[in-house]
Amino acid sequence: MFRQSRYLLFAVALVLSCGVNKNAQGFAQVLETTTPAAENIKLDTTTERIAIDLHLPTLSKQPLAPAKKVIVVPGDYPTIQAAIDAAKTNTVIHVKPGDYAESLNLKSGVSIKGLDANGVVIHCDAIDGPVIKADDCDSLIISDLTLKHTGLERMPADFDGRFPVLLLDSSKIIVARCKIQNSGGNGITIKGCNNTIWECNICNNNHNGISIMCGNVVLGKNNCSSNNWDGIHFHMAALGTVFGNICNGNVYQGIYASSDCDAFLLDNTCEENKVNGIYFNAGAKGRISKNTCTANGYSGIAIFGSGTTAFLEQNVTSDNNANGIYFGDKTGGEARNNKCSKNKYHGISVDDDWSTPNISANNCFDNKRCGLYLTQSFRATAWANDIHNNGEISYGETVVLLCENKYSILESIASRLRTEKSRYTNGNWQLHNFYQGVGDGWRGRRDFSTVKPQFEEWIKQQPGSITARIAMAKAYKTLAWDARGSGYANEVSEKDWETFKENLLKAQQILTEAEDLNAHDPELYETWVEIGMGLNKTHEEMDALFEKGIAIERNYWPLYTAIGFDLAPIWHGRHGELEAFARRAVELTRQDEGQILYAKIAQMMVGKKNYEPPQYKQLGFSYQMLKQSNQDLIERYPDAKDNYLLNASCFLACAYNDKDEAKDLLVQIGSNWNKSVWHNEDIFNKYKNWVLTKTEKSPEPNE
Repeated sequence: MFRQSRYLLFAVALVLSCGVNKNAQGFAQVLETTTPAAENIKLDTTTERIAIDLHLPTLSKQPLAPAKKVIVVPGDYPTIQAAIDAAKTNTVIHVKPGDYAESLNLKSGVSIKGLDANGVVIHCDAIDGPVIKADDCDSLIISDLTLKHTGLERMPADFDGRFPVLLLDSSKIIVARCKIQNSGGNGITIKGCNNTIWECNICNNNHNGISIMCGNVVLGKNNCSSNNWDGIHFHMAALGTVFGNICNGNVYQGIYASSDCDAFLLDNTCEENKVNGIYFNAGAKGRISKNTCTANGYSGIAIFGSGTTAFLEQNVTSDNNANGIYFGDKTGGEARNNKCSKNKYHGISVDDDWSTPNISANNCFDNKRCGLYLTQSFRATAWANDIHNNGEISYGETVVLLCENKYSILESIASRLRTEKSRYTNGNWQLHNFYQGVGDGWRGRRDFSTVKPQFEEWIKQQPGSITARIAMAKAYKTLAWDARGSGYANEVSEKDWETFKENLLKAQQILTEAEDLNAHDPELYETWVEIGMGLNKTHEEMDALFEKGIAIERNYWPLYTAIGFDLAPIWHGRHGELEAFARRAVELTRQDEGQILYAKIAQMMVGKKNYEPPQYKQLGFSYQMLKQSNQDLIERYPDAKDNYLLNASCFLACAYNDKDEAKDLLVQIGSNWNKSVWHNEDIFNKYKNWVLTKTEKSPEPNE
């Protein structure tokens, strides 16, 4: 992805006291080489020489000629523009301290140097244009100036952002040690060619600090902070190398790359930006190395959007309000050797089934949620990551740990989840999700013939492990249902029925062995209940398993939903049994859970058997209890108010003809209907249209 042949040595000698320093015989010298190794960037500040190993074309293949003349303003000319107009090529204009109300147009070969960066202030009104404009200019340096707009309070709305303070259009210029601030638009706008911005302070501008619309840039050791948009913004296929910059406290991103840009970011600091520290989007690509991204409003580094690809290495992302590193929406790339800690969500999150980053050798610890979050159907690859002391465990993380044979880590996690009775922020039990991942996550990725020896080795290494046995029993349960399929019973062949029963009996034997170990794990009995359903155990046998489970943990939700499913009419239940059990569940858990389990058990049947709302009402649940149950759930676990709950609640409101509640929920749902609730968009739209009309009678199912 990152072609080494594109890395060129770009050396710029910033001799900004030209004409005074006798040892400096020129402005800058650009050298070309084919030396690779992106990490070898050297900064020699004693000689003001930047040695940058780049993946960009050079600024110019020819050395810039030494200055032939020095002009002083005021003195030789009363204004800076007058001096520019009169100057010949290879001239440097020295500007004495003072306040200069000018809007300058540069020309090739004529450089401008302020003799006091704080004392030389050049400004113009924000509606009059840029303070400095370079159009098709090259072979010059701008240094040691303060540039700013005035009159922002008089700027009409249609002028907002129209002019930057500094506009470099189709030019090749070095800008060094300038203060660029208070712009009505961007601090610096760059359009095309090759420009270097070095040790500048580009802060408090109305839009971006630096906006690169196209061309190649080198941005080194600048402060791009407190801007009203991004600190540094790449778009329109721009190329750039960005190193040693500080991009803190911007209203959006510290550094943003989009629209097929190619950026190399090294050793930048992006802190306390209101959205992300670094954000790659819309097909951007590049290398992100050794950056520090902390305390940002969302993620430290976010890679998002189809075709967006980035290689992340040796970055530090900590204390961000969401993730340390985030991949989403069909992104690719790699994250390795990054340190992600103390983030409020996940250390590294791949929040999309279709994103395919390679994640290796990262250190993710002390994050409030998961160290590594992978969705249930993840396509990312992950190995050799050090993930510890995080608040939550993800389904995908357990899959990865099993693939890597990290049995002792899996044992440690399971033990912690049992002891701490760990929940997710939506109230769901982490222990159940752990077993779902380790017992079922191999499906679709590997064959059971590969997985079975791993379970056997795990038990061999940990002979007293209840964790390994429950996981293995779940794997056999998965094999059983794969053989049976999801069709009607009369559609299953005799051979598949035999395979189904054989695997369930194997699972039951493993659980019997696990029970003898006397380990206190409620998931053992949740799994046993699920297996008992397939083996057609009696109500008495199932209730005995349920009682053993709640004796270990009375509030373990998965036990209740498992036994509830067995009591549903589509399985072994009779009319009214499921609702009666939901009331019993409330009485067993009311002290800690309120009426939460009433809705949890009821919603388990939403979407089953292709129920539409009028059919669901036949199950006999109390609508008032359902509403109170959801209220209890959200009060205790605010994150439970997700897309599924909104859709399920709307479904139930339709079932019980509560149009007012359904309308409120439809506003929150918008176009985000949930397939597991409604089955298809036509059914969703049918009930949506009914809710929004004055028709009293609800639609008939299947009409």
